[in-house]
Amino acid sequence: MSTGLIIALANIFNSAFQGSMRWIMVGCGLLIFIYNLIVTFDQKQNEAVNQNTVGIVSRKRR
Repeated sequence: MSTGLIIALANIFNSAFQGSMRWIMVGCGLLIFIYNLIVTFDQKQNEAVNQNTVGIVSRKRR
């Protein structure tokens, strides 16, 4: 997940790319970072839902 953030920060502070290419790299790095955050939060939310569902199912069987 930190790869996107590293790409973005490296291109902000490093002048290897000039002009618009630099900002394209920053934007791509931030998009990668945001996408990874969304995927991580979705996985955690699904795990929480699955844990709640298992509890409900086991109570119904009793």
